[in-house]
Amino acid sequence: MSAAAPPWSPHRRRPSLNITRSTYDVGPYQSSHDSFLFSLGDGKNLENAKLSRISPENASCAVFSSQYHGPCFGQTDLRMNDNFNLPSKCTCQRHDYETEICELQNFSVEEYEVFQVVDKNASTSSQSPSDQTYPISTMHPPRPESTNYPTSWGEFMHF
Repeated sequence: MSAAAPPWSPHRRRPSLNITRSTYDVGPYQSSHDSFLFSLGDGKNLENAKLSRISPENASCAVFSSQYHGPCFGQTDLRMNDNFNLPSKCTCQRHDYETEICELQNFSVEEYEVFQVVDKNASTSSQSPSDQTYPISTMHPPRPESTNYPTSWGEFMHF
């Protein structure tokens, strides 16, 4: 089952945190040397934007999802727990990525959005299946009856 992403509204001007380069299907941690997180801060000054790449030695903990969590990046770098719209259900504490992207260690989320960056020029024929990038359509959200959070990959995080 693949959930369709709701339309993104360009009229949203609230501070946001965007997640990108997810290379996983639902299940245990997936390795990726290309994963990164970024934050545009308050969205008013791009000099305040932050980029955090996965640390090479922690690439095996790049991304994770389970029936009890939304997308998780690193062990604690960005984790959305069940019922993530309740206060302090999400965490952002640098562990496996190079830089902390959020000043808040605990927060709630209204919506989130997951993106994937694909290099159209890269050849995937030499990659092993565990190194390949999986298209967004293969990232199935957990069953709605087992979670309390929206099941659509394609929502926007707001602090």
